[in-house]
Amino acid sequence: MGTGGEVRLQVLICTIGAGGIARVEAAEHPQTEGVEYVVSWQQPDGPRQPVPVSLAVRKDFRVVVNDTRGLSRNRNIAMGLVTAPWVLVGDDDVDYDSEGLRLLIERISDTEADVVCCRYTCGGRYIKTYGGREFDLRRPVKGWYPTSFEIAYRSDSAAGRTRFNENFGIGAPLLCAGEEDIWLYDSLKSGARGIFAPITIGSHDGATTAERHEGEAWLLMTHGAVLSYIKPWSWPARMLVHAWRKRASGFVRHLRLSLAGVVYARRNRLWG
Repeated sequence: MGTGGEVRLQVLICTIGAGGIARVEAAEHPQTEGVEYVVSWQQPDGPRQPVPVSLAVRKDFRVVVNDTRGLSRNRNIAMGLVTAPWVLVGDDDVDYDSEGLRLLIERISDTEADVVCCRYTCGGRYIKTYGGREFDLRRPVKGWYPTSFEIAYRSDSAAGRTRFNENFGIGAPLLCAGEEDIWLYDSLKSGARGIFAPITIGSHDGATTAERHEGEAWLLMTHGAVLSYIKPWSWPARMLVHAWRKRASGFVRHLRLSLAGVVYARRNRLWG
């Protein structure tokens, strides 16, 4: 249960192994009225480890263990644990802010949207384009893109029924990113209404997956595959523009690997 009253928002935190649960312990999870933290902890190797005491003693924490692999699979498992009306997709190394969570609860209590995307800081500043005002996710400000732990959704909506594509994300066979872009596209396509709200839910001072692996072959392939899915008509032109912008690291290489990702996704029927 949360710290008091009805749980309005559950923060779904997916992690794996001993290192993952240690990151959860080290991160900031302030006790906030109406908020519960739900941890889906993958333990695919060796004997099952007990829940750390620091988490077990908290009434606003629930830790559930499974023996699977893959972040998207774990997120889908976590979605099956939801009991609150709203969910915030989490990460194991995000430091959450109590005031930000309170403002999010306030906003979701007064919206007809099914998805509310928020923002975060890194090193004390915003490193992404947000625009500073609310906007419709179908018409985002130029340069905006979703990051998984910025996404909140209504659990009984089309978004709540949408699952993450397990062929993408950390632990997938090859395309180890992009799962949030696909999930958001699928949710909106299924009829969910989405907005961005300039609410800072916390900080993430480490690099994201895309930042850590920028320029690696598998990430460029992932970019191509995802782009071809979420932009079914304009992806060839967008791919050319993106490769041109990254030409310092090799225009031809960037384009070749992006196209290889498209071929890989279609050949292996990754879209279900």
